[in-house]
Amino acid sequence: MTDILNLDALKVTRLVVLDGRERTLRSMTVEQFIEADDFDARLANATGKEKLTLLIGKLLEFLDGTTHADLLKLDMTQLMALLAFARGSDLSKLTDAGETPDGNAVGNAVAGSK
Repeated sequence: MTDILNLDALKVTRLVVLDGRERTLRSMTVEQFIEADDFDARLANATGKEKLTLLIGKLLEFLDGTTHADLLKLDMTQLMALLAFARGSDLSKLTDAGETPDGNAVGNAVAGSK
């Protein structure tokens, strides 16, 4: 018997719903993984505003059918959830259960939040 490794079957499709539309979140390629060290170094040396700009730019590389303006409309909880999801965290259980990614119920005040 011949063993076959079907790499096509291992490709993961992840979807993000933003403004009522499903958008595909593509996986990182090997080439992008290699380039990630440079991105991490730039991110480490960036200020707060620069970090957000870099992160939004990186998300746009992977989130099809999404514009810079789309991501700027997100609140910080949504942006952090999107970043976590892009990094492989499964947030569906939390968001489906009516909680934010930090484990707080939607609508509940959290110390330090406005």
